[in-house]
Amino acid sequence: MKIFRILFSLFIGIAAMQTYAGDRGPNDSKAAQDYTYGIKLDIRKVVSKSDVPDICGVVPMWMTYDDSQGRRHTIRYQVMGTCPNG
Repeated sequence: MKIFRILFSLFIGIAAMQTYAGDRGPNDSKAAQDYTYGIKLDIRKVVSKSDVPDICGVVPMWMTYDDSQGRRHTIRYQVMGTCPNG
């Protein structure tokens, strides 16, 4: 039963990533920078960010922010979704 839960979570996570990758909405991220560990971010003000979905798995997220010189940036990163059923 545990293997079924793991496989199901993996399947849902992959499906969610494909869904979110195809539907970028207002944060159309052709110009988005992919975050990698160690990037120094100059964030003065967060303009918008995507909501964490109720999915057990890693999901892509977007954040748009203004830097200290007033330039607008969008960054794409990944987080673990909230697991509604533990």
